[in-house]
Amino acid sequence: MEKDTLILDPIELKVYIEFLRLELIDIGQKQGLCHEQTIQASIELDYFINEFQKIVS
Repeated sequence: MEKDTLILDPIELKVYIEFLRLELIDIGQKQGLCHEQTIQASIELDYFINEFQKIVS
């Protein structure tokens, strides 16, 4: 996962988190829950959820 600087407002970030969530579900169903690609998608989703929580709290 590359960490380029990306500035999103809370609404855009929420939409992106939903996109990542759906992508994670899709990857997990196709590759399995322990597959490296699923784990990477989960890590990325967690990162953006944490960033969202920082800006709304």
